[in-house]
Amino acid sequence: MGVPFTDPIADGPTIQKANTKALENGVTVTTVLEKVREARRRGLKVPILLMGYYNPMMRYGEERMLKDCREAGVNGFIMVDLPPEEAVRFREHCTSNGYVNVFA
Repeated sequence: MGVPFTDPIADGPTIQKANTKALENGVTVTTVLEKVREARRRGLKVPILLMGYYNPMMRYGEERMLKDCREAGVNGFIMVDLPPEEAVRFREHCTSNGYVNVFA
């Protein structure tokens, strides 16, 4: 599930447009987490990965994000702008909290 960001330069035009449209419609990290909670309440069992950029997570607060994602039912992350060599702390947080982290 995508988490919109204002400057999605690592993505192609379709995802860039989707980010812009989501932001125009007020979609935030909080909105995305609520949609995950709703899907889980309705019985969705498949894993959910949040895909996006590290900046919104950093702004939200990494530890707060991981806690809120756990409560919502998120299983992992695809951070398109976070290379493995710069993701040591984030990777450790993911591992210790049981999340999957896929590097793009």
